[in-house]
Amino acid sequence: MCSYGCAHIYTYFAAITVRGLFGTLSIVPKLIVYIRCVTPKDKGLAIGFSAFMTSLLGWLLGPIIFGRVIDGICTVWDVTQTGNRGRCLLYDNDVFRLKLHGFSSAGLLGCTSFLLIGYVYARCTGCLDPPSIEVTVDGTQMKTRRGQKLRKGKENV
Repeated sequence: MCSYGCAHIYTYFAAITVRGLFGTLSIVPKLIVYIRCVTPKDKGLAIGFSAFMTSLLGWLLGPIIFGRVIDGICTVWDVTQTGNRGRCLLYDNDVFRLKLHGFSSAGLLGCTSFLLIGYVYARCTGCLDPPSIEVTVDGTQMKTRRGQKLRKGKENV
């Protein structure tokens, strides 16, 4: 057996732990953004669509993409009795490490970029700001958000 020593094992585990922690901490803020940025009648649809896309991209396409990446790293394939390609007998460990963490980090970077773009858009449009209530001279109340009129009527606050 070959001995594989890793001088940076503690640094690796610390980085993976921090990455997992930040990935988990982003779940609730995303849910809050879904709830606050859609109309009340579409909240269930927004959360359901988000869960559907997460399942589709994470649980269905993820194994297919990573399976292709892992198969591309194999250097020696077993040949079955029928002449077909069988299981992988030898992986290039250095390329395996780089591709596995590289694809995962690229996906995380892409998701973070889209979240930041959404956050900047929400801040510029004001969809995350709570509505303020202005009372007019005739006693009607008007809800506004950064100068935009949302609703008009005689409501008690």
